[in-house]
Amino acid sequence: MSLSIVDFLAVFPYYFFNDSQWVRALRFLRIFRLLRRSRALARFTEAFMEARSELMVFGTTAFIMLFVAAAGIYQFEHKAQPEVFSSIPESLWWAVVTLTTVGYGDVYPITPLGRLFTGLVMIIGLGVVAGLTGVIASALTHVREEEDDSEEEGKDKD
Repeated sequence: MSLSIVDFLAVFPYYFFNDSQWVRALRFLRIFRLLRRSRALARFTEAFMEARSELMVFGTTAFIMLFVAAAGIYQFEHKAQPEVFSSIPESLWWAVVTLTTVGYGDVYPITPLGRLFTGLVMIIGLGVVAGLTGVIASALTHVREEEDDSEEEGKDKD
């Protein structure tokens, strides 16, 4: 049912809005038709389902660290940069960018304690990203091994 909706959304703009640039971009949704038969997508979905409890732990940890980082940088930098770190919710942008290791450079600490805190948050962010990557890679490997084992069992029966 949901794939029919994707097909409809992919074709609908062609017939009703031929001149709109943004609607033509919706034609890109046709790529989802190819994913229906993709073994790699099925493996990836199975791996996510297999590792969901570990992913929940890492996700919860990252979410908590996000707020701890925002509150910490607010405490260290608010007096030095009141316009940039005006509140903890405003500091969340810095926390997201720093924990995800993107580091745009639009908001950054200038005090020594703020810089030290930022270094710790960056290291924690790398650990969270590495941990999530390891969990997903391990689950994908496990799913692939199970798939290979079931294929071998099928060949042995023949």
